[in-house]
Amino acid sequence: KNVTCGWAPGMRWSQLLRRHGQMRATAIASIVYQIPPTKLLLLLPGLGVECGTSCSYATIRRSFVPHDSHWLEARGYLMQARDSIAAAERQLGVGALGAPHASAAVRVLAVHWRRGDFVKMKRGATEKVCVDDATGAPLRPCITAPVLRAPADLAVIIRSQMAKWNCSAVFLASNADEGELEQLEAALHMAPIRYRPNVGGPYDNSAMRAFLDTLICAIADAFIGTRQSMFTYNILEERVLLKQPIETGGYM
Repeated sequence: KNVTCGWAPGMRWSQLLRRHGQMRATAIASIVYQIPPTKLLLLLPGLGVECGTSCSYATIRRSFVPHDSHWLEARGYLMQARDSIAAAERQLGVGALGAPHASAAVRVLAVHWRRGDFVKMKRGATEKVCVDDATGAPLRPCITAPVLRAPADLAVIIRSQMAKWNCSAVFLASNADEGELEQLEAALHMAPIRYRPNVGGPYDNSAMRAFLDTLICAIADAFIGTRQSMFTYNILEERVLLKQPIETGGYM
């Protein structure tokens, strides 16, 4: 279980588990899980590690393994979504980017669009980017990227990413309100798919829905998320742990 989170400026998510040196359990890329020593000691027996407060982050993070049933739910959802999309494409005779696909060939771009309280906290915020998020290559000149994305701007980015990764469907994880979602759909000219658990089932609560959103985004063919969002960061590091190609995950 992740106890608390915070920022570690100057470090990068794409270097997760790639560093040769031992990071403290509280250090990782742009965002870290800060585990106080007292809580860490309580967590360690359940995590199956015996390095005490000297654990590297890689050791701790590798021990956060979702239960098989959660992975089954996430993979089952994505499989059903691909089947439904392929069936709809066959009926229409066309896919989002051209010819209809077979179910197994439906590629999904996952998007985490952070809204809600984040909009007020990050209004007008920008991030100076001098290193490519995925490759680590220097950017010359540096670019300034906005943290928040309006629906119309996000739609342009999604279309570009869909073409880049040959995706015909968009999975959306977001706390946007209905008005914002309608604006995004109108600008995108398609409705993103979203995870909706069975009513009254084990995943029918906000915490488990968010957790399943994380796993679905982690196993999608490509992913873009919100800068400075810890939820996005958790998805990116889960993709690294799953050995997803680094370049298929990044920020909008």
